[in-house]
Amino acid sequence: MKGLIYKDILLTRKPLVMAFVYSILAAVLFFLVRLSMICGNLANSESLPSLERNMYIFHYVPCIIFLCALAGNSGDMYSDDKTGWTKYIRTTVITPRQIVLSKMLSKTIILTVAYVLSLIYIVILCLASGDSLTVNIIGNITALFFAAIAVTFFSVMIAFIFRKKQTTEIIIMGILGGIGFAWTVSLLIKLDSITNVSEDFDLLDFFSTEYGGIGQYLLIITLLLAAAATVSCYFASVKVIKGREL
Repeated sequence: MKGLIYKDILLTRKPLVMAFVYSILAAVLFFLVRLSMICGNLANSESLPSLERNMYIFHYVPCIIFLCALAGNSGDMYSDDKTGWTKYIRTTVITPRQIVLSKMLSKTIILTVAYVLSLIYIVILCLASGDSLTVNIIGNITALFFAAIAVTFFSVMIAFIFRKKQTTEIIIMGILGGIGFAWTVSLLIKLDSITNVSEDFDLLDFFSTEYGGIGQYLLIITLLLAAAATVSCYFASVKVIKGREL
């Protein structure tokens, strides 16, 4: 099992390194902007009040970047077929359960690293800027971690079923695109229904007011999604692999 996990991580080491570098650069950028709000060019900017009211941008966007960047690569799912590893492994004592578990564990390890990096970022940001590090912030970052787990395991399951990168990407993008389209239409309808819009209308304030209430349920929702994705990924993927062995 350890060898399988090491193999999966090793196959994605180059994309992971690049994702790590870009994520760090993004985190540094947000960090510098936050410092500029305190003692830099933004300290006297007209946009400062809006940014201060919407600190979630600096708290969570870099964490989302960490999780998406490090979990986004799934090259190991398709290199197994290209290199003939999938056929070779059928001649060994390795079981379908071990194959699936190794994929899921390797993804979980990578996501856990991204989660830890997110926590390190938020601690450094709060210490440097004087922001309060609350349980709610940690809970929201944990919710993002569970959401990333859910999406990643669903992607792994789809990859095991269809085995083609293009097909998997079309399905994932189709689902996410459909959700994004429905959300955008709903958002536009809500914005259009707003009357007496003042000249100082702030879209960021609208987002925080409109969706801020979801935060108290976000952790439990994403935890349930992660649990459902884990169970579905494991049993469906094992069944698919066993079916191909027949």
